[in-house]
Amino acid sequence: MGGVLAAAACGGGSPSIAGPTAGVPVTNTEDANAILARCPTPAEVAAADRDLTLVFDYDVTAAGRVCTAAQSSRDLTLLQAQTYRVLTIMRRLTFDAPLPWTASPVYTWMVSSIRGIRYRGDEIVNSFCCDPSGIINVKATLGPNNSGLAALVFPTDFRAVGTLLVLFVHEARHNNGLPHSCADGVNDKTIAELGAWGVQYYLDLFMAGRAEPAFIPAAARTGFTQDAQQVCSTRFCADHCP
Repeated sequence: MGGVLAAAACGGGSPSIAGPTAGVPVTNTEDANAILARCPTPAEVAAADRDLTLVFDYDVTAAGRVCTAAQSSRDLTLLQAQTYRVLTIMRRLTFDAPLPWTASPVYTWMVSSIRGIRYRGDEIVNSFCCDPSGIINVKATLGPNNSGLAALVFPTDFRAVGTLLVLFVHEARHNNGLPHSCADGVNDKTIAELGAWGVQYYLDLFMAGRAEPAFIPAAARTGFTQDAQQVCSTRFCADHCP
């Protein structure tokens, strides 16, 4: 069973669903927030659909459309658009050193580790991998005061939405044959074993300090540093923070 990531609370009441900025051109100098502010391009949608099966069995944003077929090759809800945006950001991520668990770029590693992502709103307690084989199951319901994983689709800042990217990587690591190794079945013994929590810890550190600074906004880098500290402080039953 995968761990539950801390989700950004959106406060009381229903969040407003804001559409992307229309007509924003795609450039090589975009940072992650700029990608979140526009609709996925048809090429970006096609790339994700080529690499992964995306299933939206439950969508808290299903009532509205934020991107049109003219912008993205088909109409997209906010949850769908955010998923394609996060995958676009992941494809563009580069680091100044190899990740500790793979020599491949993080997106290349992930799509070689899983077949797809499924959003669910039924009785599952946590997000997990995998059922059916190779498919990450994401718990996509909203909790009290709109907290919970699905609330991450509402912000337009990578500090919050980037947690969805981290969740995908955490759960994909389970499909490399690495369940949580502590007796509680929730945490891992050590960082060095590079289980799902170890991978999450290092990904947070790399996005904070080893990604192109111009691509990851400063507030997000600070947040990922804090997330790494929280993971190493709480998620290892036989280890502690370096």
